[in-house]
Amino acid sequence: AKLYDLQHGIIYNNKKDYIFNGYVADNISKNNVALLLTGSGFRNILLDNDKEKYFQKNSYVIGCNYNSLIKHDYCNNNILVTLQFTSDHSHIQNKNLFNELKDYLLNSDEDIMFYLRHHPRFNNEIDISELLMEQNINMAPDDIETCFSLCSIHMTTYSTTTFEAALLGIPTIFFSRIDSDFSKNFIENFSYPIDYNITDLYDNSLYQESSVIIQNWARKYYESFNELNFIKLIQ
Repeated sequence: AKLYDLQHGIIYNNKKDYIFNGYVADNISKNNVALLLTGSGFRNILLDNDKEKYFQKNSYVIGCNYNSLIKHDYCNNNILVTLQFTSDHSHIQNKNLFNELKDYLLNSDEDIMFYLRHHPRFNNEIDISELLMEQNINMAPDDIETCFSLCSIHMTTYSTTTFEAALLGIPTIFFSRIDSDFSKNFIENFSYPIDYNITDLYDNSLYQESSVIIQNWARKYYESFNELNFIKLIQ
């Protein structure tokens, strides 16, 4: 049988299940697995870092089904904040993340409404109740699509929601530079194309221009599903 691995989540250099220090992960190479990828952006990361050239003949872009319609034409002062408090970090790292977040939110314009959304693997690593006492800080709706309809800006430390937001033309502001290899991915691996703060995006023209730029960026990683490519591979 020919084995295909359908991409789940994002791929970056030194993601151990795929590639590490230039070498393909054993779970892929020893089983002669080929990858089905959502976009050429992810494939290029593998090709650029693969010393064995395994992925040259064993990775294929088939795309995916993602909504990519521009959601907002201007900054509406509602900001979705995706949090990264998980057991992936030490208690000290989580605390530092919280203090950075608190400092940022409490020193922002009072006219801005912040909607906080926990990471799916959040397990009460940090108590954020003191933030929710502020009139302009709330928990976000459970449904992510509702969040995107409500909020015209996304803010995070390094959440992969950045890609989902970009496909809808919603700019991301990275409010923290925690010392983590993963947090560097959007700059070093993915080359996130804009770097603005909230007040910059009050300019409607800049906001609209940014929406187009980031949507085009995200489409390199999440291309439209190509049914014919998929069928050819499994015939």
